[in-house]
Amino acid sequence: MLEIIPAIDLMHGHAVGARKGRRSRYQPLKSCLSTSSAPHEVVSGLLQLFPFRTLYIADLDAILGRGHNRIVIRRLQQKFPQLEIWLDSGIRNNTELKGVQSAQFGRPVIGTETLTDIGLFKHKEDLSTGSEVILSLDYKGKHIIGPSELEWNINLWPEN
Repeated sequence: MLEIIPAIDLMHGHAVGARKGRRSRYQPLKSCLSTSSAPHEVVSGLLQLFPFRTLYIADLDAILGRGHNRIVIRRLQQKFPQLEIWLDSGIRNNTELKGVQSAQFGRPVIGTETLTDIGLFKHKEDLSTGSEVILSLDYKGKHIIGPSELEWNINLWPEN
């Protein structure tokens, strides 16, 4: 069964419009989905389109290593408890993964763009504790961003 998963990018507490990975140019989202860039209003707009079951959140501040949007994400969890959240918060290593899992922000997404410890994938038992981990293979053009071994060695990939 095909499942469409909408994504929302958060920066400085706002939903932002992502364009070509040029994060320094991202601005608060202007969309027909809502009258503001407030994340809860954008998610409400998405849910008016379709009763999505899952929401992918990219915490760009965390990914860029300059803070986080945990309060906003927690509010989204409280306002929309029916949504399963997939959270990319720039996990770099096992310690950060454990922190995200223990905070219960949803399913952690590990993107290759921020990953510094490939050993995390060589020890699958680290990935199986807490909520199920999702691997995001991040690319710029045709080239993977991050550890190239994760692109071709599918034995390292988690289940998702």
